[in-house]
Amino acid sequence: MSAPKDFSAATSVATSASTQTSAATAANTLHDLFLENVMRHPERTALVDPSNRESFTSGAPRRLSWVALDREVEAMADHLHAKGTRAGDYVCIQLPTVNEILVAFFACWRIGAVPSPVPAQHREHELEFVLRSEEHTSELQSH
Repeated sequence: MSAPKDFSAATSVATSASTQTSAATAANTLHDLFLENVMRHPERTALVDPSNRESFTSGAPRRLSWVALDREVEAMADHLHAKGTRAGDYVCIQLPTVNEILVAFFACWRIGAVPSPVPAQHREHELEFVLRSEEHTSELQSH
C-alpha cells in the first residue's frame, strides 16, 4: 500500500490533537510528557521488558509503573551527575532494548545531557571509534 500524496488531512488531525494536548498539559518535551504521566498515572504500567530478556541480557523481565520508572530515572540521573556529567555533555549509551535504555535516555534528558546511542552489536573497536569521534563524558553499557 503506497502512502497518500496529500498529507494535509492527516497533518491537520495530528496538529489538532497535538494542540489540544499541549494546551491541556503545557508539555513541550518528551521529558515533560514523562513527568506528566508520572503525576497523572503513577501506578499505571509505563514499561514492559521483552519476555525473552534473560536470553540476551542479565536480569528477569520487569514491568515498571510510571512512578517506579521515575525513581529509576532519578537514580540514573544522580549516578551520571556524580560521574561529572553535566548539561550539554554527551553520554554514550550501548544497551539492548530493555527498560534500562529508556531509563538512560530520560536520565540524560533530566540533567540536560545528550544521549548518544550506539548499537548493542558494536564491539570494542567500533565503540572506541565512536568514543574518539565525539566528546562523550560518560558511557552506559550492559555487562
